[in-house]
Amino acid sequence: MKPIRFVFFTVIMCSGIMVHPLFAGQLYAARVEIGPIGGYVPSSSRPGLQGALFGGGYMAIRIWKPIWIVTEVGMVPTTSRYDQTFTVNLFFARGAVKIDLPERHQVRPYFFLGGSRMEFDPAGRVDAEEALWRWSVDGGTGIKYRLHNRLSFQLTARFAVITTKVVRFPIVSSDNTSKMSIYSFFSSGLAVHF
Repeated sequence: MKPIRFVFFTVIMCSGIMVHPLFAGQLYAARVEIGPIGGYVPSSSRPGLQGALFGGGYMAIRIWKPIWIVTEVGMVPTTSRYDQTFTVNLFFARGAVKIDLPERHQVRPYFFLGGSRMEFDPAGRVDAEEALWRWSVDGGTGIKYRLHNRLSFQLTARFAVITTKVVRFPIVSSDNTSKMSIYSFFSSGLAVHF
């Protein structure tokens, strides 16, 4: 998938989430958070990608206290653990349900469960038509630290379980036959409240 198509898909998904309260008659109770995120994806043995930094965006809308619908998009530029010349851009678009726990001393813990769409897009010497699309189920926990009534800082740990059936990509070792992969994402970011 090209970056422009990825952004278009993301805008459509986020727009649908934002329109929901209009039809549910809950706009008066809605609260929106939006902001940038960044973090680190540790190296994985399956499907065999190097650890890398990533960046993206975050948006959430509260549909009923303390329940939020959350979306995240981003990109992880990385390489194969088994072939350092093989570069892969991992795009992701996530949706999740987040539940906030009671706030204590400006710190609010939360946990979430959802899913994502991931694209492993080879960059460079491999034809981009060989990109792999995968769905994942993911969940995790985090804390939100309130800096101001309109601004907070978030730390999140997420685990994503995806199916991987890689045939042509040199990102799996010859003795790795598993078709399941677990990714962990550690992220932080700022959230502006509306």
